[in-house]
Amino acid sequence: MERLFERADGLTPVLLSHPDSMRFRRWAALYHRRFPYQELAPLSGIEQSLRDHQAVILGLMTPDSDWAAFSMVEYLQQGTLLSYLATAKPYEGKGLAGELVRAQLATYLSRRHPYFWLEAAPKLWPFYRHLGFRVLDFDFRIPEFHASGSERMGLLIHPHAGVEQIDKAAVTAFVRELFLSSYGLKEADPRFVWQMQALARCPHSVFSL
Repeated sequence: MERLFERADGLTPVLLSHPDSMRFRRWAALYHRRFPYQELAPLSGIEQSLRDHQAVILGLMTPDSDWAAFSMVEYLQQGTLLSYLATAKPYEGKGLAGELVRAQLATYLSRRHPYFWLEAAPKLWPFYRHLGFRVLDFDFRIPEFHASGSERMGLLIHPHAGVEQIDKAAVTAFVRELFLSSYGLKEADPRFVWQMQALARCPHSVFSL
Protein backbone atom coordinates (compact mmCIF):
# COMPACT_ATOMS: atom_id res chain seq x y z
CA MET A 1 0.00 0.00 0.00
CA GLU A 2 2.89 2.37 0.72
CA ARG A 3 3.69 2.62 -3.00
CA LEU A 4 0.42 4.50 -3.54
CA PHE A 5 1.46 7.37 -1.27
CA GLU A 6 4.49 9.15 -2.66
CA ARG A 7 3.91 12.29 -0.56
CA ALA A 8 3.22 10.56 2.75
CA ASP A 9 6.76 10.88 4.08
CA GLY A 10 6.85 9.59 7.65
CA LEU A 11 3.17 8.60 7.59
CA THR A 12 1.75 5.10 7.70
CA PRO A 13 -1.20 3.98 5.54
CA VAL A 14 -3.96 2.44 7.64
CA LEU A 15 -7.13 0.60 6.61
CA LEU A 16 -9.75 0.84 9.35
CA SER A 17 -12.57 -1.68 8.96
CA HIS A 18 -13.73 -2.10 12.57
CA PRO A 19 -14.72 0.61 15.06
CA ASP A 20 -13.66 -1.02 18.33
CA SER A 21 -10.21 0.52 18.63
CA MET A 22 -8.33 3.59 19.78
CA ARG A 23 -7.71 4.36 16.10
CA PHE A 24 -11.44 4.75 15.56
CA ARG A 25 -11.80 7.10 18.52
CA ARG A 26 -8.96 9.25 17.23
CA TRP A 27 -10.46 9.17 13.76
CA ALA A 28 -13.80 10.33 15.19
CA ALA A 29 -12.10 13.33 16.80
CA LEU A 30 -10.69 14.49 13.44
CA TYR A 31 -14.01 13.73 11.72
CA HIS A 32 -15.86 16.03 14.11
CA ARG A 33 -13.28 18.79 13.76
CA ARG A 34 -13.27 18.89 9.98
CA PHE A 35 -16.95 18.73 8.97
CA PRO A 36 -19.87 21.06 9.71
CA TYR A 37 -22.45 19.72 12.11
CA GLN A 38 -25.19 19.25 9.50
CA GLU A 39 -22.90 16.99 7.41
CA LEU A 40 -21.90 14.71 10.28
CA ALA A 41 -23.49 11.31 10.04
CA PRO A 42 -24.11 9.83 13.51
CA LEU A 43 -21.13 7.86 14.75
CA SER A 44 -23.40 4.97 15.66
CA GLY A 45 -24.35 4.61 12.00
CA ILE A 46 -20.73 4.70 10.86
CA GLU A 47 -19.80 2.12 13.47
CA GLN A 48 -22.56 -0.18 12.23
CA SER A 49 -21.52 0.29 8.59
CA LEU A 50 -17.96 -0.71 9.46
CA ARG A 51 -19.13 -3.77 11.39
CA ASP A 52 -21.41 -4.78 8.51
CA HIS A 53 -18.55 -4.34 6.01
CA GLN A 54 -20.55 -1.66 4.21
CA ALA A 55 -17.85 0.98 4.68
CA VAL A 56 -14.10 1.29 5.20
CA ILE A 57 -11.76 4.10 6.17
CA LEU A 58 -8.39 4.50 4.48
CA GLY A 59 -6.03 6.99 6.06
CA LEU A 60 -2.52 8.08 6.90
CA MET A 61 -1.26 8.09 10.47
CA THR A 62 1.57 9.96 12.14
CA PRO A 63 4.28 8.29 14.26
CA ASP A 64 2.22 9.43 17.29
CA SER A 65 -0.78 7.44 16.03
CA ASP A 66 -2.79 10.52 15.09
CA TRP A 67 -4.67 10.77 11.80
CA ALA A 68 -3.01 13.06 9.26
CA ALA A 69 -5.72 12.47 6.63
CA PHE A 70 -8.48 10.02 5.84
CA SER A 71 -10.99 8.96 3.22
CA MET A 72 -14.11 6.92 3.86
CA VAL A 73 -16.01 4.93 1.26
CA GLU A 74 -19.43 3.32 1.45
CA TYR A 75 -20.43 0.27 -0.56
CA LEU A 76 -23.85 0.78 -2.13
CA GLN A 77 -25.57 -1.60 -4.52
CA GLN A 78 -25.41 1.07 -7.21
CA GLY A 79 -21.70 1.82 -6.73
CA THR A 80 -18.97 2.95 -4.38
CA LEU A 81 -19.32 6.37 -2.73
CA LEU A 82 -16.50 8.51 -1.36
CA SER A 83 -18.49 9.79 1.60
CA TYR A 84 -15.81 11.71 3.52
CA LEU A 85 -12.35 13.11 2.82
CA ALA A 86 -10.40 15.25 5.26
CA THR A 87 -6.89 16.34 6.22
CA ALA A 88 -5.69 17.49 9.64
CA LYS A 89 -4.68 21.15 9.56
CA PRO A 90 -0.93 20.57 10.10
CA TYR A 91 -0.88 18.39 6.98
CA GLU A 92 -2.92 20.55 4.61
CA GLY A 93 -1.33 21.49 1.29
CA LYS A 94 0.84 18.39 1.07
CA GLY A 95 -1.26 16.53 -1.48
CA LEU A 96 -2.42 13.83 0.93
CA ALA A 97 -6.11 14.14 0.09
CA GLY A 98 -5.43 13.69 -3.61
CA GLU A 99 -3.32 10.62 -2.98
CA LEU A 100 -6.05 9.08 -0.83
CA VAL A 101 -8.61 9.63 -3.58
CA ARG A 102 -6.30 8.10 -6.19
CA ALA A 103 -5.76 5.09 -3.93
CA GLN A 104 -9.51 4.60 -3.59
CA LEU A 105 -10.00 4.93 -7.35
CA ALA A 106 -7.27 2.35 -7.95
CA THR A 107 -9.11 -0.02 -5.61
CA TYR A 108 -12.72 0.41 -6.66
CA LEU A 109 -12.88 1.70 -10.24
CA SER A 110 -12.84 -0.99 -12.94
CA ARG A 111 -14.59 -2.11 -16.11
CA ARG A 112 -16.95 -4.17 -14.01
CA HIS A 113 -17.60 -1.21 -11.68
CA PRO A 114 -17.17 1.77 -14.02
CA TYR A 115 -18.47 4.56 -11.77
CA PHE A 116 -17.08 6.01 -8.54
CA TRP A 117 -19.31 8.59 -6.85
CA LEU A 118 -19.05 11.50 -4.44
CA GLU A 119 -20.93 14.57 -3.23
CA ALA A 120 -19.11 17.88 -2.97
CA ALA A 121 -19.78 21.56 -2.35
CA PRO A 122 -19.24 23.80 -5.40
CA LYS A 123 -16.04 25.28 -3.94
CA LEU A 124 -14.45 21.80 -4.09
CA TRP A 125 -15.39 21.01 -7.67
CA PRO A 126 -12.06 22.27 -9.15
CA PHE A 127 -10.12 19.95 -6.83
CA TYR A 128 -12.16 16.91 -7.82
CA ARG A 129 -12.23 17.83 -11.51
CA HIS A 130 -8.42 17.85 -11.41
CA LEU A 131 -8.63 14.23 -10.22
CA GLY A 132 -10.86 13.25 -13.14
CA PHE A 133 -14.35 13.63 -11.67
CA ARG A 134 -17.30 15.04 -13.62
CA VAL A 135 -20.11 17.13 -12.13
CA LEU A 136 -23.49 15.79 -13.21
CA ASP A 137 -25.67 18.55 -14.64
CA PHE A 138 -28.73 18.66 -12.40
CA ASP A 139 -29.83 20.35 -9.17
CA PHE A 140 -28.60 18.18 -6.29
CA ARG A 141 -29.18 18.87 -2.60
CA ILE A 142 -28.17 16.60 0.26
CA PRO A 143 -30.30 16.18 3.37
CA GLU A 144 -28.97 17.61 6.62
CA PHE A 145 -28.37 14.90 9.20
CA HIS A 146 -29.60 16.71 12.31
CA ALA A 147 -32.33 18.93 10.86
CA SER A 148 -35.03 18.91 8.22
CA GLY A 149 -33.24 21.12 5.71
CA SER A 150 -31.00 20.41 2.75
CA GLU A 151 -27.73 21.74 1.38
CA ARG A 152 -26.81 22.43 -2.22
CA MET A 153 -24.05 20.16 -3.43
CA GLY A 154 -22.98 18.53 -6.64
CA LEU A 155 -23.13 14.85 -7.46
CA LEU A 156 -19.81 13.94 -9.05
CA ILE A 157 -18.74 10.78 -10.79
CA HIS A 158 -15.39 9.39 -11.89
CA PRO A 159 -15.89 7.08 -14.88
CA HIS A 160 -13.63 4.23 -15.86
CA ALA A 161 -11.42 4.91 -18.86
CA GLY A 162 -13.42 4.94 -22.05
CA VAL A 163 -16.81 5.46 -20.37
CA GLU A 164 -18.31 8.64 -21.82
CA GLN A 165 -21.89 8.69 -20.52
CA ILE A 166 -24.27 7.34 -17.90
CA ASP A 167 -28.02 6.77 -18.23
CA LYS A 168 -30.28 9.00 -16.17
CA ALA A 169 -31.96 5.84 -14.90
CA ALA A 170 -28.66 4.71 -13.33
CA VAL A 171 -28.15 8.11 -11.70
CA THR A 172 -31.71 8.03 -10.38
CA ALA A 173 -31.21 4.54 -8.93
CA PHE A 174 -27.99 5.67 -7.20
CA VAL A 175 -29.56 8.81 -5.71
CA ARG A 176 -32.58 6.82 -4.55
CA GLU A 177 -30.37 4.33 -2.72
CA LEU A 178 -28.19 7.11 -1.32
CA PHE A 179 -31.11 9.03 0.17
CA LEU A 180 -33.02 6.02 1.50
CA SER A 181 -30.06 3.95 2.71
CA SER A 182 -27.16 6.25 3.55
CA TYR A 183 -29.25 9.21 4.74
CA GLY A 184 -32.04 7.07 6.13
CA LEU A 185 -34.90 9.08 4.64
CA LYS A 186 -38.40 7.77 4.07
CA GLU A 187 -39.95 7.92 0.62
CA ALA A 188 -42.46 10.45 1.92
CA ASP A 189 -39.74 12.83 3.13
CA PRO A 190 -40.10 16.11 1.17
CA ARG A 191 -36.33 16.18 0.52
CA PHE A 192 -36.42 12.79 -1.16
CA VAL A 193 -39.54 13.69 -3.14
CA TRP A 194 -37.99 16.98 -4.28
CA GLN A 195 -34.76 15.32 -5.39
CA MET A 196 -36.55 12.63 -7.37
CA GLN A 197 -38.64 15.32 -9.07
CA ALA A 198 -35.52 17.37 -9.86
CA LEU A 199 -34.00 14.37 -11.63
CA ALA A 200 -37.22 13.60 -13.45
CA ARG A 201 -37.26 17.16 -14.81
CA CYS A 202 -33.86 16.70 -16.50
CA PRO A 203 -34.57 16.87 -20.24
CA HIS A 204 -31.89 14.39 -21.27
CA SER A 205 -31.95 10.62 -20.85
CA VAL A 206 -28.14 10.34 -20.48
CA PHE A 207 -25.46 12.44 -18.80
CA SER A 208 -22.28 13.05 -20.78
CA LEU A 209 -19.07 12.40 -18.91
